[in-house]
Amino acid sequence: MALLCVALLSPLRLAAQEFVPTKVEISTQKVKISGTLYYIHTIVKGQTLYSISKAYNVTIEQIKEANPSVTEELKTGSVLYIPDTSATPALQSETASSTDKMEEEAERGKKEEKDVKIGSPSNMTKYKEYRIRWYEDIEDVAVKHNVTVEAILELNNLDRNSAKKVKRVLIPDEEYMEWFASFQKESEMGSESHEEEQGEEMMDNHNEDIGWSLNKFSSYTPFDKALITVILPFNISDENPGLPEHIGDFLSGITLATSMLNEEGKLDNIKINIVDINSYPSHWSMINSGILENSDLIIGPISMRDLRPISDYAARRGIPIVSPLDINTRALLSENEKLYIFPPNPDSGVRRQVLKMKEGNTYPNNDRIVVIFEQGYDESDVVKDCITALNDEGMSYSAFSYNFLDGREMEQTFTSKLDSMNLNKVIIPSYNEAFVTDAIRNLHLVKKTKGYKVELFGLSKWTGFTSLDTDYYHQLNAHFQLPYYVDYNNPETKAMVERYNKTFNTEPTPFAFQGYDIISLFVEAMNRYGKGFEWGLLKEKYNLIQSDVKFTVTGQGCGIENSALRQVEYDRGWTIIVD
Repeated sequence: MALLCVALLSPLRLAAQEFVPTKVEISTQKVKISGTLYYIHTIVKGQTLYSISKAYNVTIEQIKEANPSVTEELKTGSVLYIPDTSATPALQSETASSTDKMEEEAERGKKEEKDVKIGSPSNMTKYKEYRIRWYEDIEDVAVKHNVTVEAILELNNLDRNSAKKVKRVLIPDEEYMEWFASFQKESEMGSESHEEEQGEEMMDNHNEDIGWSLNKFSSYTPFDKALITVILPFNISDENPGLPEHIGDFLSGITLATSMLNEEGKLDNIKINIVDINSYPSHWSMINSGILENSDLIIGPISMRDLRPISDYAARRGIPIVSPLDINTRALLSENEKLYIFPPNPDSGVRRQVLKMKEGNTYPNNDRIVVIFEQGYDESDVVKDCITALNDEGMSYSAFSYNFLDGREMEQTFTSKLDSMNLNKVIIPSYNEAFVTDAIRNLHLVKKTKGYKVELFGLSKWTGFTSLDTDYYHQLNAHFQLPYYVDYNNPETKAMVERYNKTFNTEPTPFAFQGYDIISLFVEAMNRYGKGFEWGLLKEKYNLIQSDVKFTVTGQGCGIENSALRQVEYDRGWTIIVD
């Protein structure tokens, strides 16, 4: 028995003697959440909380506090947020006044010339608070205190719309007004200089129709060390300690992409720095802090109000900047030629559908093009866009309208308007869910009872209609041009979803896909084209997880928008084909 026990235990002793703990490599990726800097650490098989805590010089309790759901049994591939204890004092000092910062820089003899020449103190308590009377607007307040409206808006981090809702504002003092005047002057000078440079460039590159010359990006020059700065509003407070859901999902998508790209060696020369815009009292204080200065690419902020001042700064410094979520930021395209609007523009959907209807046809052809719209809406934008596109393409068509309240009696009308022998390509230029549902029901009825051939061309907003039975889409072989569509049969999608599920114990949302796509696209472009990644982004179309991307310059001196839509077809064989 004793010999048996020895024999059984011997392999265990040998295994223990040969065990070598997995080395913990310090991550190069960091994220800043609510003023605290964290390493983003991806767990490798064999690592433990103890070995990770020792490597990062933190306690196990600190790791558990930053990651409430973590257990002693770590999952390989999962992500941990590790507090950067060495950076804590520096982060705390970021909220100190910019005046103090400049004095410290002067004492060190390292003061550098900045875009903002005079730094206004970020200590907001020094400014007088004014309670706006019910009969006053922001212009009245400015006149009353002998300051400008623009200065009040900047100091209080407001725009004109949000200023109408506030009841109290801080009033700029003389020092602030001096700084703001200097800031505006430099902005104007920068804009004039930028226009002069554009003019010279156009003379040198007279064959370029629009935008900055692509020729200067024609040769590959790698980055020694590139910096991508991602600006997000975390909105974390004592009352609301967690990230807003959509921001959390967006950040999770970024984190997953970062982890996977790092494993592939694509972040060796690229650093991603995530910044909470709400940790700064105003936009100018963020700019004045210097945190954006060395950026080779800025992603965010996500809203129009926050993006405009950061985009202005990026334009003066020649830094490409990406609007990641808000399609309304297209209004800023005329102000910055290096502004990239990532969300696809759905406005061209109707014309795209007309072009799709034209595919494979010769004129004259046997296919009948039929336009069905709601009675009384012939002057609506979507109907006019559809008719204009058909006329521009020289396509013959028949059109009719009806009141959907009479839809139950419309079968005969539909029968008379459609071709009983040839294929009917039908487009319904309407965003009215009730009307669209009724029209599709009638089309399906005619097809089913009369045997008519019908092919439906739908609009992207229909995918949000809850009353539409997708069976009709398959029966009518519906075609869509969609800004977003996730093909879960795609192997790359499957790999991403599986990894996301293992890492975060949940399914990715559209915001998570968006964060993943954006980081993946721009990191890939930086690796492939180096410092010429802007040229590379314009060169071709990219097929990502959730959307397609084809960046197009929108005009002379204007920014760049994503003009790609994803083509989706509901096949009669009950499959969905994604082109």
